[in-house]
Amino acid sequence: IKPRTNLKIRFGKNIPTDETILLQYGGMKDIVEINLTHNITNRFFFYTSPSYNRYHSSEGKYLGEGFYIYNELSYKLRVTYPDYTFRLYTMHGIYNEKSGYKGKIEELSAFPRPQVLSDSFNEIGVGFLFGWENYETYVRVWRPFLSLHTGFNDVTDVNYSVFAGIGGALLGQDNLSINFSYIKSYKGSTEEIKTLQIRYILYF
Repeated sequence: IKPRTNLKIRFGKNIPTDETILLQYGGMKDIVEINLTHNITNRFFFYTSPSYNRYHSSEGKYLGEGFYIYNELSYKLRVTYPDYTFRLYTMHGIYNEKSGYKGKIEELSAFPRPQVLSDSFNEIGVGFLFGWENYETYVRVWRPFLSLHTGFNDVTDVNYSVFAGIGGALLGQDNLSINFSYIKSYKGSTEEIKTLQIRYILYF
């Protein structure tokens, strides 16, 4: 929009989703999402991402809908590696789950008529990033990166997350990262989520 302001609009159909364990293993979502980033200064940034989501099971059974928004203020204390970034964030989620039978996703639970979507929630927290350039941009040297976050959620109380890995260029003008994450009480859910991810981006 302007030299310091970037806007992206995303539409998605049958997107994998991880708001809860049941959704992660047996659910999908359709999404309309806006991502707005404004560089207040060269080190101080504002980011907001509202989204509307419609959830369904893997065979297409409608599960419900939700509205989610993430807001963040971040300050990059050091720009070049090892770069340090501090974050202050808020998250808000409003979910409306349909009643009755929810399809094959119910077979993943030991309980009848399980709750599939998250509870509606509000959260505020702080975070710290280290070496993040090696995760999301083109850098020639392979180096580690780390993300630590903790916050308070009005549904799950105190929660935290750890995201760590190593990344850099593989062939040139690209980025390959290998990372592991652990999240306790993700969004409005009390569940724990662990992931191992290999991510590759080719820049043109």
